[in-house]
Amino acid sequence: MRRAWDAILLALLLASNACWVATEPTRASVRTSPAADARAIEDARRRIEALDVELAAARSPRSRPAPASSPAAPPPHAPPRAPPLTADQQRVAAVWSIARPWIDSLRQVDDDALRTRTLAEIRAALADEDLVRVEAALRAFLGAADVRFDRAPFRPDITRLLAAADTRVRAAAVRALVTLPEQPGDLDLLLPFADDPAAEVRSGAFYVITRRCKGTLDGAAADAALRILSDEALIDDALRSLGARRVSPAIERRFLELYRRPEWRDVVVRFGLTRIEEPSDEVFDVLAELALGEGNLQQTALEAICHPMMCSRWDRSAGIVLDLLERSGSTRLFRELLYVGDSRHAERLERMIEAGRFESEDRKRAETAAARLREQRPRTR
Repeated sequence: MRRAWDAILLALLLASNACWVATEPTRASVRTSPAADARAIEDARRRIEALDVELAAARSPRSRPAPASSPAAPPPHAPPRAPPLTADQQRVAAVWSIARPWIDSLRQVDDDALRTRTLAEIRAALADEDLVRVEAALRAFLGAADVRFDRAPFRPDITRLLAAADTRVRAAAVRALVTLPEQPGDLDLLLPFADDPAAEVRSGAFYVITRRCKGTLDGAAADAALRILSDEALIDDALRSLGARRVSPAIERRFLELYRRPEWRDVVVRFGLTRIEEPSDEVFDVLAELALGEGNLQQTALEAICHPMMCSRWDRSAGIVLDLLERSGSTRLFRELLYVGDSRHAERLERMIEAGRFESEDRKRAETAAARLREQRPRTR
């Protein structure tokens, strides 16, 4: 680039001089005085001096453009600064930085000595004055809920922490209690937490109460659960953590109330109504209506009414499956029909076959299903 500039300026200088020389004879013929000659010479000199200055400027490093092969790097852009963590977020991070290595040590299967040392560290932390370490120990205990080890020695510390003034510690202790070997007084110990001032604790209470009620949520346990379900902020978490298979009529009524509200319908069907073993007629009617419908809950409801926990109603369930089969002709329904149906339902399927409801391979599958239904005796509990 520098040589190009030099060549351009030198060419301009030579052209200027050549022009001056070429025009000089003409000028000489019209010259009128020595003064005119002097002015022409002075003008040429000034032009030459100006070109010299321009050439010198072109040779200056400051005015030289940067080489094309190495463009100037753009100024670096600093990444956006993350907002500062809140005090609660800082605590969560601190808790898990301690709990995570303990959980990993408890879950590994190659080093029994490491697991023993870790359990000793967790027990010591449960008695620590540092609330972060106490909560970390409880979170580690919960994070390894499916790991086999002797949990009985931890009961005194965990039951003591149920009375902790710190909300996060108290909530973790409530949940941790359900991972201990069950004792007769556990439910009575947990019921008061349905009225705890902290929502986090009440949510955990629903989880553990429905797992310490021996599968049937009734009596005082159902009353406590209803108080929690009256708080709309806790409904979603509570329903998703339902641990009972049978519920009291009052709990069923609450589920049906929530079902009639569009914002709760999906969650109460998936985690409430479909989880109830031997539900009331009203609940079964809701599930039957959904199974016969075409919404996003149809398959969920169909699976529920064909579940073993509904076996006392399988006669009706088979009728619903046959209704769907007659409507759609979908052979995928044969699986459900053969599971819940029996000889009482074979004739209806045979009538569909005779009416030409199925063709080709589907007809063969339908005939096979009808033959198997003929062989199945009605099942009772």
